[in-house]
Amino acid sequence: MSCWSDIGAQFYGNKWIRGENDQLWFGFYIINGMYGGSDIRWMSVPRPINDNNGNKSIGGRVVYSFGDLFTAGASYVSGKYDDEEELDYAMYGGDFHLALGKTNLRLEYATNPVDWMKDKSSGKIEDYTKTGWYVQYDAPLEQVFKESKLAKKLEFVTMFSYLDHDQDKGNQTFLDMSRFSIGINFSPISSLKFRTEYQLTMLGDYNDTPSNVSEYGKEIDNLSRFQMNVGLAF
Repeated sequence: MSCWSDIGAQFYGNKWIRGENDQLWFGFYIINGMYGGSDIRWMSVPRPINDNNGNKSIGGRVVYSFGDLFTAGASYVSGKYDDEEELDYAMYGGDFHLALGKTNLRLEYATNPVDWMKDKSSGKIEDYTKTGWYVQYDAPLEQVFKESKLAKKLEFVTMFSYLDHDQDKGNQTFLDMSRFSIGINFSPISSLKFRTEYQLTMLGDYNDTPSNVSEYGKEIDNLSRFQMNVGLAF
C-alpha cells in the first residue's frame, strides 16, 4: 500500500546495505483521506469510490530487497472516513516477491479493520474486519520446451486471490469472494506483450438475496470469462 495519488505530502528514501547488495526503502505520507460507507464498507460489487478532503490519512511503507533474489515489504495506513470524524479505518499489508531467474512468485496479504455505526441515533460504534490475499506465479515456457524458439516468447501465468468479510453487517453483503486465473503471455518483441487468460470469479455466501442481481452478473454463484490484454513499453 504505497501512497496513492492525492493531495498531500510524502517523505521517502532508501539506503544500500551489505556492500550495496541489498536495499532498504521507506516512505511516509499524509494525504486526503477516504470517505463514505461504500468507499470503506464492503456493501456492493462493484463499489463506488468517493473522496473525503475533510480528514487526512496517515501511512507508510517499508521494503527490503535481498539482492535480486527476493523483496519483502510491509505497509500501513489509517484515518477517519465519516463526516463527523468518529469512525476509524486502518489497513495493514505485507507482500513478498521471489525471483528465480525468469520465474517469479508473488504473494500479498492485507487486513482492514473498520469502525461501523449501524444506527446513528444510538451512537454505538461496532467494528468488523476485511482480509484479502493473493498469490501469483509466472514462468517462461522455454524452461519446459528448451528446444523451441517459440517457447522463448511465451510465458505461463496463474493467480489466485481471496477476500473475506468477517461479519454479515448491512444488506447485500457478500461474505467472501475468490478469483482464479490462468493464462499465457506472448511477446513477439520485447516491447510488446499480449496476455490471454481464463478468469473464474466465485462469490460466496451473502446475508440476504440482493434486490438487483444485475449488479453481480447473470450468474450469482460463478462468474467466468476469457479476456485479452495488450501491453506496449516505450
